Amino acid sequence: MKTNQLVVCTVFAAAVLSLAGSSALAQPVLRYTFDEATGAALDTGTAPLTDATLEGGAVRSADTPSGSGMSLDMRVDGPHAHLLGSDASDVDGLAALTLTTWLKVQTYLDATSNNKRLVSKQAATATFDGFTFNMNASRIDAGIDPPVGPDSIRLGLFLGGDLGFASALSDAYVDATQWIFLAATYDSQTAEINYYTGGVSTPVTQLGTTQTLALNPNIIDGMDARVAVGLTDAAPTADTSVTGWQDDVRVYSSALDLAALDAVRLENLGGGGGNPADFDNDGDVDGLDLAEWKMGFGTTGTAVKGDGDADADMDVDGADFLVWQQELGSSGASAIAAIPEPATSLLVALAIAACSAAVRRSK
Repeated sequence: MKTNQLVVCTVFAAAVLSLAGSSALAQPVLRYTFDEATGAALDTGTAPLTDATLEGGAVRSADTPSGSGMSLDMRVDGPHAHLLGSDASDVDGLAALTLTTWLKVQTYLDATSNNKRLVSKQAATATFDGFTFNMNASRIDAGIDPPVGPDSIRLGLFLGGDLGFASALSDAYVDATQWIFLAATYDSQTAEINYYTGGVSTPVTQLGTTQTLALNPNIIDGMDARVAVGLTDAAPTADTSVTGWQDDVRVYSSALDLAALDAVRLENLGGGGGNPADFDNDGDVDGLDLAEWKMGFGTTGTAVKGDGDADADMDVDGADFLVWQQELGSSGASAIAAIPEPATSLLVALAIAACSAAVRRSK
């Protein structure tokens, strides 16, 4: 019996080390958190940075997915609420991309297409060079589907590249009456678009089926178009902002997978008791939370956050340890930041400690 337990522990230690190599969060090339007290929304992605201003009635709001920080409130138009940056050159020339945002919608009119631009860098050219991630009001089956509203929204991605323009809509709806995490990915190697959703307490899942483009736009380049939320340079005078809130808008230069997207979702939910790795719910992430994870390690199918389940998949395993590792030191309303990877020896020591605890409990 003891030999079998040691084998399991050895396998677990190897799994932790394997996961550690990919545990660091992907870095967005552009990101707006809206957490500044006043003034411009600062780009916290990679350099060069493209800060943006709140225009047309857009303001900050304390209504956020995590309950801390600020979001972008575009409910009042004056004349059209939006966020506007300049030509973000680091989101040009992309062979793949991921666009993410948190969204909460107050009202949404049942009008033809009614595309609302969640994030865009799209030029007013014949092939609409660049990208725009949209809410869309068209129906999958107009004869039987429910009417358009905040609880029944399709997603769309418009892409203009060096080989032409293409677009695809999701073949499933999202309910954005409460905060929802949204993502769209494109990879020129496969010509595929995927949509994803998640929630404050639910992990990210794929929305509908993969959409394969008949015309692959290839390299996405918005030329000198401006990056924006709620506006596109392809139709700069149109009202294309949501009547609602957005938070944590990001652009990545690769097509993130499901696990990486859920890490993005979790990263936004830090601060106070909302931190996914604050297992004892005392407002910080420290050694006491690690102790909770060690005690809960091995629970499957019934685990909750207090057992050490950081990713809400109802089990306690190495993936939850890695969330704790990333959040170590977070407290209060401070923003989550990925910490440097610990040394291999520390990972091994932690894995062995967890295994030793499991062996002791089994005696």
